[in-house]
Amino acid sequence: MISQGKHFDEINSDDIKELVEECVFENRYLEYKRTLPGKLEEGKRHLKFSNPQKEEFLADVSSFANSYGGYLIFGVGQNKNQLSLNPIRCSDTDAIIRQLEQVIMRGLDPRVNGIQIREILMDSSSSEYVLIMKIPESWQSPHIVWFGESGKFWRRVSGGKDQMDVKGIREAFLLTERRTTQIAKFREERVRMIMSGNAPVFLEPKPTLILHLTPLNAFDTRSGIDLKLAETHIQKLSLPEVSSFPLKLRYNLEGVLVSYLGFEMDDHGSEFYVQIFRDGCMEICYCGFLTEAEKPLYPRYWEKWIRQRVTMTLEFLQVLSVDVPISLMLSIIHVLGRKFHVSGHEHHPLNEMYGQYRINHDMLLLPDFLIESYDDDLDDVLIPLFDIMWQSAGWRTSPDRLSKK
Repeated sequence: MISQGKHFDEINSDDIKELVEECVFENRYLEYKRTLPGKLEEGKRHLKFSNPQKEEFLADVSSFANSYGGYLIFGVGQNKNQLSLNPIRCSDTDAIIRQLEQVIMRGLDPRVNGIQIREILMDSSSSEYVLIMKIPESWQSPHIVWFGESGKFWRRVSGGKDQMDVKGIREAFLLTERRTTQIAKFREERVRMIMSGNAPVFLEPKPTLILHLTPLNAFDTRSGIDLKLAETHIQKLSLPEVSSFPLKLRYNLEGVLVSYLGFEMDDHGSEFYVQIFRDGCMEICYCGFLTEAEKPLYPRYWEKWIRQRVTMTLEFLQVLSVDVPISLMLSIIHVLGRKFHVSGHEHHPLNEMYGQYRINHDMLLLPDFLIESYDDDLDDVLIPLFDIMWQSAGWRTSPDRLSKK
């Protein structure tokens, strides 16, 4: 059933019928609409909206985004204590979905990211559908509905939606700011803990990469992942070069700790681990890049590792139905006085031009980048991240970009 956290792409006609048969009524996270938000004329592929219909639709969507997120289902009606299935007959649901997406994009400020809409076929013989929309809790709330020269803020309450007053609007802005602060604090505390020798496993004090992928709703008391489900999909976190090593998995206070037996240095130590937190946060730590003390470092290898790790971790989080957006943060520790080189040849032209500068921090906390959708092009996030990584050691940009200029 939808209320049990089923993956959005797996929701089917049986789930919709179960909602009706079990009388799962509207609540803070669920609202039904008997018809589409507009008139679907016979033989037409587009909805014809009246102004009140469009404003009502935008108010519904923004109320979920400004609260805790939820589902809007078209083709199910609620009348007092009864639910009814009222499938929509439509020959081109894709066109309707695109139109609804455009209305949302143009009618809400700021734009709400991560909204998903799909049709569910209820009767193949008569092309009858239910349209379901999943609206995430927004990290940019509150969102305003502009109509004409007036704007309104909406939120979800137990009985539906309600217009926000000045106090509610102020609290929404403060909540967004507080989340950003919480994520930054979480990352810094974890990095300092690792650096001081208190990581979940023993790590030698040598150059170490730390990735944090943190859902923006992670610190909400309502958020949390199924650790048993995480355990069943743990192989998704295995990179090809270490797939021959058995995984070592154990539960801890924070959630689930994963390491590779082939990377262990003693009974308690490892060069690599993944900490899966109960709230959906991920911490990936690796100090296994071969380098002698005081010798230059070669971040070109890091770029490949980071790209692989981020890709696999996002796939893992998506399987666990962790909501986007997700904050991506890279930290690098134990690098004071080190240089970045493009290769092992000290007299490489790029090394002579940029590789003579030493890093003047032992802990590099690179700026965070936001992944707003699982379909995002990772290059939009990783390329600027890699540039900043190289710039921390005096380079103009990543060598791969330098060679193209």
